[in-house]
Amino acid sequence: MKPTLIFLLLLPFLHAVELDTISNSQFLTDGDTLVSPAGIFELGFFRPGSSENRYLGIWYKKVPDTVLWVANRNHPITGASPVILKVDNPGILILSNNIITLWSSNTTNPSQNATATVHDNGNLVLMDQQDKIIWQSFDYLTDTLLPGMKLGRSFLSGIEWQLTSWKNNQDPSPGEFTWGADQDSLGYSENKLKQGPSVTFRGGPWSNQRFSGVSTFDMNLTFEYEVVLNASEVSFSYVIYDSPIISRVTLNSSGQLQSWVWIENGRKWQLALAFPREICDSYNVCSGYASCSLDMIQQSCACLDDKRFVPGNPKSWERADWSGGCVEYRYEPISDTSMS
Repeated sequence: MKPTLIFLLLLPFLHAVELDTISNSQFLTDGDTLVSPAGIFELGFFRPGSSENRYLGIWYKKVPDTVLWVANRNHPITGASPVILKVDNPGILILSNNIITLWSSNTTNPSQNATATVHDNGNLVLMDQQDKIIWQSFDYLTDTLLPGMKLGRSFLSGIEWQLTSWKNNQDPSPGEFTWGADQDSLGYSENKLKQGPSVTFRGGPWSNQRFSGVSTFDMNLTFEYEVVLNASEVSFSYVIYDSPIISRVTLNSSGQLQSWVWIENGRKWQLALAFPREICDSYNVCSGYASCSLDMIQQSCACLDDKRFVPGNPKSWERADWSGGCVEYRYEPISDTSMS
């Protein structure tokens, strides 16, 4: 009886294996993981928080509880049904439960005998027989920006690279906040944080050194910007040179953009920077002809020139509702009725 009992207890663990490649003959199933060559990143199945739903995701191998990318964020795996990830001919990565397809790469340039691997930068790639990338996860961001990922838009493929927040900690489906790079009316590149269609924070135009609205980044010497602005694309990314630093930038479900650094000795993520930081970071918080200041005790907005402009709605202004902004002051002389 004892040998049989030991075998049954070990059976679930014997099933889990670490793969380096997925193909049409080598599949990823429950418990298995796909590991990058240097063992930095890992792809596998996870449950967010206390949710019973399962998802296919990528995380740092040494920090498995921090998911960086999610494939099937709109179609969770429910129940105990077995799932499989494989490359189906002609070169499409498919996640299915043997009944329906839950997610696929929708490869636009399919190829026979394609294979899927995870690179050491965290990019899940699908390659043809000539090792040409025909699909990559870096083109389909979720809520996390890693070094080398792009924000912006490709004018050639029509792909838009942007972060989209999770709905909440238990649900990685798209939330209401997005963060991406775009061109303004003058052709300058700038980053925008949106809640639905409304802009809530701007990083400011690119000035060849930094984004003018995010000057705090200048003090961080661990990474560098890479900005592309041409006829093919407008994009922004950051890179870390010759450094063992593990980092990520996330857009959380409350609409805050956060930069994190992994502290190995403390085994924790350290928050390095967050935007918006305070009310004056919010886009157009004071509306027209007004400015925002943190030095004021009772209110943050003031008309640019109190001799030329006055609050458009004084009562709302007193309640810290500055949406009406300031309007030009119009002098109306008081008529002298005593002379009539």
